[in-house]
Amino acid sequence: MKSQRVFVREATGLVREMGLLENATLGASALPLVTVAITAWYIWIVIPGGDPIFAVLLGGGFNICTCICYAMMSATFPRAGSPYVAQSRILHPAIGWPSEVLMWIGTVTFYGLFSQFLLWWALSPGLYAIGVSSGNQALISIAFTLINPSYNIIVTTLVLVFACLISIVGTRYLTKWFNFPTQALMFIAVIAIIAVLATSSPAKFVELTPKYLNNDYNTIISAARESYSSRMIPVSFGAFAILASIGITAGMANTYWNSYAAGEVRRGGVVKNQVVAMAGMSVLTILILLVIYTLSYSVAGPEFLVAFTQLGTFNAGFFNAPFFTATMALTFIPMMLANNPYLQLIIMIGMAGCVLTWIPYMTLVTTRSMFAWSFDRLIPAKFAEVSDRFHTPVFNILFNFGVGWICLVIFTYFSSYVLFFFAAAWATTMIGMTLTPLAAALLPLRKQLWNNSPIKKYMIGPIPAVTIFGLLGAFQGALGFWIFSTAPELGFGLTSLELLVALYVTPFLLYWIIRAYRRRQGIDLDLLFKEVPPE
Repeated sequence: MKSQRVFVREATGLVREMGLLENATLGASALPLVTVAITAWYIWIVIPGGDPIFAVLLGGGFNICTCICYAMMSATFPRAGSPYVAQSRILHPAIGWPSEVLMWIGTVTFYGLFSQFLLWWALSPGLYAIGVSSGNQALISIAFTLINPSYNIIVTTLVLVFACLISIVGTRYLTKWFNFPTQALMFIAVIAIIAVLATSSPAKFVELTPKYLNNDYNTIISAARESYSSRMIPVSFGAFAILASIGITAGMANTYWNSYAAGEVRRGGVVKNQVVAMAGMSVLTILILLVIYTLSYSVAGPEFLVAFTQLGTFNAGFFNAPFFTATMALTFIPMMLANNPYLQLIIMIGMAGCVLTWIPYMTLVTTRSMFAWSFDRLIPAKFAEVSDRFHTPVFNILFNFGVGWICLVIFTYFSSYVLFFFAAAWATTMIGMTLTPLAAALLPLRKQLWNNSPIKKYMIGPIPAVTIFGLLGAFQGALGFWIFSTAPELGFGLTSLELLVALYVTPFLLYWIIRAYRRRQGIDLDLLFKEVPPE
């Protein structure tokens, strides 16, 4: 009879190089500025009568609950790929692994979408604004040239190569020496945008509109009313608008990306540190959103903002400007109002820095997820190899950047599908954003895990706090999946929803095949998933 091999875990080789500050700023990657643009765009495109201020106020609390769930899970499972570890140990590996495969798919595609934001959201509109304000036609020409697919590939490839190298060198360099400067540029732009909006007036905005948008204020509103009358309606507070607003703001301020690198955070098992890092940045992001939306309403008016969004998304040529999509509406308007090339340059550089802050979180989410799967024997061991010199999974990083570059090429040359790809990437992440809070809510039922968890002392009356936060977070995540995966305005329908289901079912079935294969090798995955991996 063949003797059964005893499964013995080894140390991962990852080094705890992230402190509280790196942990907190990593969670805020790209959110204050990109979220300002994307959240409002989603709401005005998908929800007739949608209102970003109402949606942020309504959905923000759910975002904070989700962040607290991820923070508590990171303190309970301070391991690489913590959300995956939590789902697979509390729920079941056949549920948790497919969920995190979808999170990986949704995140790795952002390497490809990265170029759309770097060039089409930040640099091209920025150079166009500087060219208009300074009268420099050459800059305007460059702005249009940059959205050419060839330049798109070249510029973004160089950035991705640099990002890959710094990711390999070490987590400390990625989350500190790269992330801190780009975060600083982003927040400088946030301050500049708020200052410009706060010191501007509706009269000034109306005056500058023809100069930058090649159409006057009233013409833009009239054109949108004529072409998109179903969207140019008063704010709605109906059942669909309320539920869709809660769902579409899922991810808006969910500053939980650092949970995937919890194994590299010093004192990662301290609950307060994790909550401050994640929920604290979530609150800051929500406040920035509310300030910018309120000021934008007072200067440009909500009707104009909706009109600009509709025309910029479905008829960008209307403006004769290098706008690929109106996701840049709420960040281009401050550039217009600045009407000063130096101030516009500051905002543009800050927006580019904002896009670059995506790189640390994308790298850690994709690579540390695969690292954890490999450590659990679900994918080849090569993905869990850690360099003795750099203390990073070098092969894993190279693989993910390679997949990301392929996505870049696909999205660049099939740009008409970018809005669908973007929404699809967001929709795939909603599964994990539903199941991780659900796992958190059910943690007290796993007595062995619960008794060893540092969060067991946090109660709201007789109910564990994590259960309440978890149910609220799971509710928003489920609504988010519903709205992002069914909205026809984003290119979705029955066929695309079936595709998302297939993406989940495939790794679900694959898990059972791998389980049988490992059992033949003498490795019992059932026993493996009853324990928490070491770090």
